Amino acid sequence: MGPELVVNAASYPSLFAAGLPALDTAVAAAGRRPILAAAFDEQIAATAPAGIRKYALVATRDQAIPPAAERFEARRAHASITEVDSPHAIAAAGPEAVVDVIHRATH
Repeated sequence: MGPELVVNAASYPSLFAAGLPALDTAVAAAGRRPILAAAFDEQIAATAPAGIRKYALVATRDQAIPPAAERFEARRAHASITEVDSPHAIAAAGPEAVVDVIHRATH
């Protein structure tokens, strides 16, 4: 399988959940899972067909994935982009934005 990577529990709040309640952050940090290092080298086998609508949420305060990289990937996918003033844990920090994007995608 190869080496696994995991975010240090002490770094978790600033990387993934800056500004969220401490208890929520502690629970999320306790449930974090490792990822295979090889995942960062994995090549995409296929992309969604051109006719399928795509949506992306960019967390503008993300410390885990730079927002510029999120925007780049979203533009490359020709996605409709919604930016949210949020850390990486966008579903916890900005659930209204997540619901709005899902609603737009399904209607």
